[in-house]
Amino acid sequence: MGTTKSISADKLPFSRKVLFGVGDSSFSLLFTVTMLFYLYFLTDVAGLKPALAGTILLAGKAWDAITDPTVGFLSDRTRSRWGRRRPYLLFGVIPLAITYILIWQTYPFASGSQGLLFVTYTILSLLFWTSFTVTGIPYAALMPELTLDYDDRTSLVSTRMFFSIVFGLVAAVVPMIIVGAYPNLSAGYSMMGIVIGLFAVIPILITFFGTRERPEFQEMASLPLWKSLKETLKNRPFVFAMIVFLLSWACVDILASVFLYFITYVMGLTVDDVPLLMGTLFVTAMLFLPFWVFVSNKLGKKPAYIFGMAFWALVMSLIFFMKPGVPLSTLVVLCFLAGIGVSTAHLIPWAMIIDCIDYDELKTGARREGMYTGFTLFLQKLASSISLFLIGIFLQFSGYVANMIQTDTAIFAIKFLIGPVTAILLILSIVVSFFYPITRDEHNKVRTELDKRQKAAAS
Repeated sequence: MGTTKSISADKLPFSRKVLFGVGDSSFSLLFTVTMLFYLYFLTDVAGLKPALAGTILLAGKAWDAITDPTVGFLSDRTRSRWGRRRPYLLFGVIPLAITYILIWQTYPFASGSQGLLFVTYTILSLLFWTSFTVTGIPYAALMPELTLDYDDRTSLVSTRMFFSIVFGLVAAVVPMIIVGAYPNLSAGYSMMGIVIGLFAVIPILITFFGTRERPEFQEMASLPLWKSLKETLKNRPFVFAMIVFLLSWACVDILASVFLYFITYVMGLTVDDVPLLMGTLFVTAMLFLPFWVFVSNKLGKKPAYIFGMAFWALVMSLIFFMKPGVPLSTLVVLCFLAGIGVSTAHLIPWAMIIDCIDYDELKTGARREGMYTGFTLFLQKLASSISLFLIGIFLQFSGYVANMIQTDTAIFAIKFLIGPVTAILLILSIVVSFFYPITRDEHNKVRTELDKRQKAAAS
């Protein structure tokens, strides 16, 4: 009888982790800039009413409900000399850059009509998010197969999230520097879209050339689409991890999208203060990644998540009580503390989700990273779009008027969104995480059984 080395024993070299992780520089930059500034761009630059602007973002996510799982399913079934995922990086990166540039332009032919503006930016948004899906889903689907070890996966996610957070910081600082270098907002946002769109090509190509896929996974059977959808939703650990991910990322997006309104309209500061505050938050999140990897390795992923989210919920509750005139240094400290929680949200939910894929393989006999990644990224974008849609509605009905001194009702609405709403969602995510069943011991049992099957098949 033949023998084979357990693939669970493989550890990914650090250099490969870096070459994979650098690709998220592009996706983090594009996604974060859009979440931070696109609602503001649509309302205060393009001239759309807040409710229509929020609806555009929601429409994009409704479309993602179709495209994300579909692209994931197609990548699971793709067979090529480059593997299952990497061809999408190579051929999808140019359309991604072009469509990103287009969503940040203003279009004079539509400026006199809310209806025409709405249609124009809806179409462009759908094209961009489709391109984002075609590259982003296969990229994320690479992660579960690069290493199969419980703790090494946390390390891999940490490396990816290092680049994600660093370029989240870039997203918070650089766009406003570019915009501020031009005489008007329209020209500034236009050039910002061009610079970032072109840059995004480079990290994705680095990941394409720097990673390799497991040939044994490409040879495995794939489920039909409908059965694949059903089996994904029947995966109980994934359902709980999915809800945790949804709630935690909704909080990240609320913080990102409302922060500019909070700083300028509630605290009475200027956009010049945004780089310092957002920079503090993202640098802290980046620096605390090794800390949360350490906590996860010692206690497990679920306890690490619970501790991180509880701390973040407390910090967000404090923000609600901030008033104009508070020293800038106080806000810097709060951003530092919030960054500790944001670090957890970037790291642990992804590490939970990729362990669910091994559990699925044990049940179905198929490797379906693409389908699971499709669902996960769809939920991430769904959480973002629903958050922004509701924020737009909430602001409009609170009496918010762009570029004006806000009423007490509008100011309360902004504070309520960034404080209590975020804290409540974080507490809900903690409650759900208690039901997530995959511990280190449970994962080791799953991998042991899968290794036995591998050895039997190779003998």
